[in-house]
Amino acid sequence: MKFLSVLSKALAAVPTVVVGVEAVAGEKDSATKKKLAMDALSIATQAGETVAPEQQAAIDAANQLISHAIDGAVAVANASGGFNKATAAVAVAEGIAGGTTKPATAADTGATGGTS
Repeated sequence: MKFLSVLSKALAAVPTVVVGVEAVAGEKDSATKKKLAMDALSIATQAGETVAPEQQAAIDAANQLISHAIDGAVAVANASGGFNKATAAVAVAEGIAGGTTKPATAADTGATGGTS
């Protein structure tokens, strides 16, 4: 059960990590940014391997889940125009993290379309 707790914390961190990666590596290609996000979230799977090494199949499945969550967070941010400007990325982060009840939209940020 400790592994599930660690996994839930990693999943909760996905939107923040995605926005952070976009802020520091926005000009990089999407594969590079995905790798950076996966690397940042690897601490969850490393903890799982330490806490429950016999759960390798579950750990592998968790990595796939985290990968899909990253893709989903990027899709939402792109659809909302969140990655067009640094200020838009901050607005998306605040919306996802609970600063508002909805993610920022292109109208909110003055953005015109996704680039990731």
